[in-house]
Amino acid sequence: MGNRIKRLNTYIRTFGLSYLIKRALIKLHLLHLSREELNFRYWLASKYPGKINMLRPEKDLNEEDGITFIAKDGSLLFPDYKEKVKKAFAENPNIKLVYTDEDCYDEKTDIHTQPFFKPDYSPEFQKSYDYIGPVYAVRSGFKNTALTGFREEEVMHIPEVLFSKAFPLRGRTTSSGRRLCADRSESGPLLSILIPNKDHIEDLKNCIDSLLDPARNTYRNFEIIIIENNSEKEETFEYYDSICTAEDKAPSDSVTDDTAKQHPTVRTVTYTGSFNYSRINNFGAKEAKGELLLLLNNDTEIIEKDSIAHLVNDVCIPGISAAGAKLYYEDKSIQHAGIVIGINGFAANMLPFISDEENYFPYATVRREMSACTAACLMIRRDTFEKIKGFDEDLAVALNDVDLCMKVRALGEKIIFDPNAKLFHYESKSRGLDMTGESRTRFEKEIAYFKNKWTEELEKPDPYYNRNLSLTLQD
Repeated sequence: MGNRIKRLNTYIRTFGLSYLIKRALIKLHLLHLSREELNFRYWLASKYPGKINMLRPEKDLNEEDGITFIAKDGSLLFPDYKEKVKKAFAENPNIKLVYTDEDCYDEKTDIHTQPFFKPDYSPEFQKSYDYIGPVYAVRSGFKNTALTGFREEEVMHIPEVLFSKAFPLRGRTTSSGRRLCADRSESGPLLSILIPNKDHIEDLKNCIDSLLDPARNTYRNFEIIIIENNSEKEETFEYYDSICTAEDKAPSDSVTDDTAKQHPTVRTVTYTGSFNYSRINNFGAKEAKGELLLLLNNDTEIIEKDSIAHLVNDVCIPGISAAGAKLYYEDKSIQHAGIVIGINGFAANMLPFISDEENYFPYATVRREMSACTAACLMIRRDTFEKIKGFDEDLAVALNDVDLCMKVRALGEKIIFDPNAKLFHYESKSRGLDMTGESRTRFEKEIAYFKNKWTEELEKPDPYYNRNLSLTLQD
């Protein structure tokens, strides 16, 4: 009970009481409709007073003015659907595919519900889930092109609900994402796992045990680099002696040849400066031997045995330079399912605190592009890390992972959120969420620095979010 109260107090300090009350009411079903649905119904009533004359396409394929309109599965069109789509094509001659947001319509009750606010073009998301849906339009000659086969600049998303799926809902193709390459778990590229640490040996041991155990981690070609940072407890260094390769430690009577053979993949490097997450990881990366880097918090623990292998699989795909895992709190609520740029004026985790069953469509359950992922568990190609010069060391604590991901995307590379990689993240156990005094001043300074650095990008909507979703609350 004491831990739950502490966690509740942390949430209140971080996100505000009104946000938590809203979440609690939704969980208790005291609010029948979500905030998104309430806002959607208000918008719908304002735009279409009275009954909406939904249009039923006569054919699945209908061609007009060099545009092929596709509407399947008994979907219905809003009155201005074709007008807005034609306008999009007319004003953008390079566009070859146009799609829109959608809802669900029950003709018997004349009620529109369940708005699906989609991201901009996300081919990796489309491979996992048919988010574009049964209604879209293409220029004539492209109706047989796979929906994942267009270039980003050839696709336009109109972020407005312009068609409805018929009620009751039909199933939609869903998969968790790409299959693992069969040979990667045993003979894939060398992975260097960087774990900053100051004391907290119980956390670190849980983390490393889950990595070393073949039954809990099927990817075997790795080294672990513990980046020691000002630990004070004797048991910390005793643990290092017990786990690390002999040649990487100071001489100790407790180290034997058998110990070295038991854990040949673990070593420590020592960073003696004050805590600066960015500087510590940059220091560790210089010591790494692998062509892939896994940035990993010491308070994480693998849940699914193929988690690391999935992340390796992701970043070995051309055009993808980084991949983040799905992270859970100890109570199995979601801690991280990707990061949205622009929330609260900077960035925040998407869909925090909810369970897998409470998900908004499949956003937290399928593999998809994101603008950023947390570095609590983030895999990145080493060549990309070096090209962007690693972490920005002016961001010692806050937003350094978001900044890193934005630099990756500035290269034209993608960031993937992969829910097949599942770990516990016992967040706040290592450093806590101290938002008072000096810590708050530093936090606000780093936010201001981040906003100034990425002013132009923050003025644009996050392409993997939707302007109809909140930028003040984490949807």
